[in-house]
Parts: sequence; structure tokens; C-alpha cells
Amino acid sequence: MAPRIPNLRALLALAVAGGFCLPGGDAGAWPQTEITQPDPGNCWIWGAASLDGGPLPTSDLFRQLRDGPHPTVEDQGLGEPDGWSLTGWAPDAAEPSIHRDPDSVATDGLDFDLAVDELVDGGPGVALAHFRNTSSGCTPETGNPHPFLRSVDGDPWILQHNGTVSRSWLKALIGPEYLADHPPLTCPDDPVDSELILIFVGHRVEHRCEDSTVEQALAEAFTELAADHGGSGANLLISEGSRLWALRLARSTDPNRLPLHLKEDEATCWIDKKPPNGEQDWLPLDDLSVVLCDGGEGTVDRVDLAPIFDLSRDRDGDGRWCESDEIVDPGEVVALRLRYLDPRAEEGPERAVTLALPARSPVRDVVPSPSSVSSDDGRTWSAVGAGGWVGNDRITHLRWELGEDQERLVATALVEVGCANELADFGASFGDEAGTLWSASMGLECSDVAPDDASVYSANPPAACRCAQGSRALRLDALLVLLVTLLAVRRRPAP
Repeated sequence: MAPRIPNLRALLALAVAGGFCLPGGDAGAWPQTEITQPDPGNCWIWGAASLDGGPLPTSDLFRQLRDGPHPTVEDQGLGEPDGWSLTGWAPDAAEPSIHRDPDSVATDGLDFDLAVDELVDGGPGVALAHFRNTSSGCTPETGNPHPFLRSVDGDPWILQHNGTVSRSWLKALIGPEYLADHPPLTCPDDPVDSELILIFVGHRVEHRCEDSTVEQALAEAFTELAADHGGSGANLLISEGSRLWALRLARSTDPNRLPLHLKEDEATCWIDKKPPNGEQDWLPLDDLSVVLCDGGEGTVDRVDLAPIFDLSRDRDGDGRWCESDEIVDPGEVVALRLRYLDPRAEEGPERAVTLALPARSPVRDVVPSPSSVSSDDGRTWSAVGAGGWVGNDRITHLRWELGEDQERLVATALVEVGCANELADFGASFGDEAGTLWSASMGLECSDVAPDDASVYSANPPAACRCAQGSRALRLDALLVLLVTLLAVRRRPAP
């Protein structure tokens, strides 16, 4: 019997994992610095998007994925043990075509080669590759669950990711009601953090304000993740068929921690964990940077995540927090949200966030409690002056003192609007002893129907309400005081 020849790909994987140098000598030899031991729990991701609305270049796909100088994308995935996937989304297709495999490409290379042929034949405008090293959730029998495919706002979206994000943190961001209506489809009892990220992104896209774009909703969602996601880090690739977003969230200045690289030419945008084929003309992405490859516009935009400090209102009670200038009824209880998110927060002096309230708008409640505001990961900031009344004095501001390395504060106040024909101005500021860093404001215009002050302020009625008509009311008050004074002078007996 002829001796059995070991699987070459398996030997290569062992050589890579063991750190052995591979024989070289020609220009196509593997540079050992390009294929190293995989980061624990960190998958390998690759993606591409056409910028001219047509299919990706066939020769470039073959070169990067399989046939070019080493290391190809296939080579890069040899050390990832938990399956792989290839995804192609043709420009005119309603949904992507996804090939999943449960085995490592090191032991199933022929199937990968055939899948590359199938991918290229489909003429994709967007293409993804993922090699899994499981760090969260189950591994289905059907193969690598990446990319996850879900409906977002009625359209199919896909997401793949490497790194680890806290699942409890993601569930808190999503909220129990939306999560109950949009449960994980893959391994619902042991969900993968990546699918929870896509559910979270879907929530933010579907609950964006009327004047907000999908790009803005995603930027805010990425900032929320970056502010404090409770995990090791995450790189994301997301697409809805015509656009490809990439986020590098390494939470480190180390360029070798969760790296992500970009290459763009006249008609194509390429994303890879590390450059394939030994190429040197790829741009390393900075931490907290977002790339949008827009096939519809033919552009590649690269931005850095910025802090968010805003004041908004849930107008319809549906969790859609937006700036508002709508008219409210006197006595109406308005939910205001003050939000501070800083993905780049560093240790520094204690800081404070203050919400200033109109004098005639007492605080009904502060969520989750009047004495403190807790972040979703359990950290707590003290609230100074929380509550509606102290004795006979009305509280007109709420103040939260933040510690040295706090990146996130989301506080909700229920405020009772008490005066008609008036613009109720709410203001917020954030700063330290050096001064104000950011400020935000919002005005709510009252309706024309004056309230019964005694019912609106039943707990402790304030002084007379002066509304928009107050200018005339003030003048009448002044004339009355003047007449009373004159009468008193005239009746005073002569000395």
C-alpha cells in the first residue's frame, strides 16, 4: 500500500501555528511576518466593494482570494479553526449569496477553491470572506455563521466581525422590548455577539430621527459601541448591498492589535485585516475610524468617531430620541434625554454634566433613580440636586459628577411643562474646572391653552406663572402697584 500523503494545507497550518519558517527563495514566498499565530478569539475578515456600480474586477478577486502571491486571503485564514464563509452580493441581486463551511480552510481547501470560482462567476459588487476563531456563542452545524443576515428597516443587511463584545452590554443597548421582537436567529439560546451587534445596528437605523440619514445613525451606533462596549475590541464589516462600512475598534494605540487595512483604487475599495499578496500600498486604519465605500456615489469616506453630547426628546414614546421644536400642552410630562458619549475619554480631572431646567418646569423623576445614574455596565455617577422640590424651593437643574475615566452618561428626566405661550428652554453643559467643553439646548413651545396652576403644581404651587403674554401681564402688575402707591400717598395725612 502506498504511504498516505498528509494534507498539505494542514501541514502549512501547523507550520504557521508553530512558528516554523516556510521555505522560500523566490518572490512568491510567504513573508513570515504576514502570517503569524492568530490572536485568541480574533477571526480573520476581508471585504471589497465596487465603486462604479458594477461587479468587482475578476482578476483582482482571484489574486487576493486564492491565486496571487502569498499570502492570499486563503492563506491568511489557515490558522482559524472554526469554519469559513464567502459572500457575494451582485449589484442587481435582492440578497447576497453565502457559502458557509464548518471546517478550517486548512483541511478543506478544495471546497474553498470551488467557492471562490462560484463567487467570481456571480459578478459581485460586494464580497466578504470570514475565517472564524470562536470567542462568543455557538458554532452551528451549517458552518461559520458569519456573515449574519437580517432584515433592517425592511432591507437585508449583512455583518461580520472579529474581536469580542460583551453580550450583556449589547442586550442592554438594544433594550428588552426590541430584543424580544427581534430575537437572534442563529443559536437563540447562546447568541453570537456579532448577531447582537447587527440587531443593535438595526435598532438604531430603524429608530433614527426623520431628518437623520442611515450614515448618521450608523456613526452614532458605532460611537455607542466605542464609548464602552465591555469587550476586547471589534472590527466590523457591514453592508446592505450597495455600500460597505468598516469600523476598527481596537481600543488601543497598538497598530498590531485588531488591525484593519484599506486599499482603494479608481473603481474598487478593499478591506483586509492585513494586506494580502505581500502588497505595501495598503493604508492601516487608526483606532476608532470608520470607512464607507459607497458604490452608489463612487466614493470612499474615512472619518474618526467623535464625542456625542446632545439633548433630545422622545416625542412619541417609541424610543426615538430626537431634537424637537414641537408644541406641547401645558402640564404635559416630557421625557428628555441627556447623552454624553466619548469614545476617546482619557483619565483626567473630575467632570460634571448639568441639565438646566426652566424655572416653571419641575422635575417629575429621573431614570433610573433620583440619586444616581448608572451606566449599563454597572458604573455609577452621583446626581446632585435630583428631584422636583426641596422645601419651598424649586430645583432648576440636575448635575451629575463624573469620575476620572468616564466615557458614557445617558440620563432621562421626566419634566412637567407648566406655562402656556412660552418657549421652555432646556440647556445642558459638560465641563471641568477648566471650563465648558460642550453645550446643548432645546426649546419646547407651549400651546395657547393656559393650565390651572394649582393642578399642574399640585405638590407645591409656585409663584404666578408668567407666560408669553407675560410682557403685558408684567406691565399691568406694574401699573397696579403704581396706582396703589399713588392712592396711599394721596390718603396720607399732611404733616
